Amino acid sequence: MISNHFYENKRNLKRNIAKVRALGSKPPSSPILHFEAYPDMELIENFVEQNQSILTTFGNLSNSLLYNFTVKKTDAIKLHKLALDINMNISTLVDMDYDINQEKTIKVEGLDEIITRVHSTFPSCVLETYVFYDDTKLDDQRLIHFLRSFEQLKEASEEDLSSIKDIAIEKTWKRLMNGYYMNHNKNRSDKKPVYLKKVFKKKKIKSPLNDHSLVETLMEKIYGYEIVELNYNKLKLLSDEQKSEKKFIEQKLSNFFLKQPEKVLVLLSPLFEELNESYLVD
Repeated sequence: MISNHFYENKRNLKRNIAKVRALGSKPPSSPILHFEAYPDMELIENFVEQNQSILTTFGNLSNSLLYNFTVKKTDAIKLHKLALDINMNISTLVDMDYDINQEKTIKVEGLDEIITRVHSTFPSCVLETYVFYDDTKLDDQRLIHFLRSFEQLKEASEEDLSSIKDIAIEKTWKRLMNGYYMNHNKNRSDKKPVYLKKVFKKKKIKSPLNDHSLVETLMEKIYGYEIVELNYNKLKLLSDEQKSEKKFIEQKLSNFFLKQPEKVLVLLSPLFEELNESYLVD
C-alpha cells in the first residue's frame, strides 16, 4: 500500500510542479504526457508499451515520456497552465464530457485565456469509449463485437445487443445533463435537456457513450443487478462479488481499447507531435 501510494504520488503533476517551484530547480527535460485521472494515465502507458513499433515516427519519444496525472478535469487544466508557465514540455488529454463546444479550444473558469496543448477525447465523452467511434458516429458493429466478447452475450440477438447500447446511451445522457446543469447551469430554472442535446446534434454526435454508463448497463444485463448510477456512494455499497464483476467488465473494456492501436493513435498523435517537436528543440 505504501509503495503504491508513493508510486502514484511521484506521478502527480501538482507534486512535481511544487517540487520545481520550491527548489528553484529546472523542470524535467523529458516530455510529460498528462491526464485528468490515474486510470487514464495507466491505460495510455500500457498502450505505448504494447505498441512501440507504431510510434517510431515520433523518434525516441516513447522511451523518454514521463506520465503524470491530476485528479479532476478543471484542476488538470489549471495545473497544465502552471506547468507551461515554468517551461515544462507537457501535453494534456482530458475527457470531453459535456464540454463539446470546447473540444478544440480549452478554457477554464478563473482563467481568461485559451490554454494551448490541451486536448480532449472528442468525439467521445471519455477515453475508453473513443475506440467505438468512426468520426462522430458510434460504430454499432464495433460495439456489438465488444459486447459479444462476454460469454453471456455470445448468443444474444441483435435486438438484445441494440437494447444494451440504447440503455447505455440513455444513461450517458443523464450523466452529461447532470454534469452540465450542476457545473455550468446552476441558476437555470428550466432543467430540460433540450439545450445540451442540441449542442451535441450540431456536432453530429447523436449517441454519446460513457464508460461508467456502459459498465452499469452490462452489470444490469449480465449479472442482473439493479444499478441506477455507480457514483461514489453507490460504489461503497457494492458487495465484494459485485466489485469483482465490475472490475472484470472494466478490464475487458480496457483490453478492447488496447487492441485498437490504429484508432487510439489518431487520438494521441497530436499530443505526441507537439511533445516531440519541443523535445527535439531542447
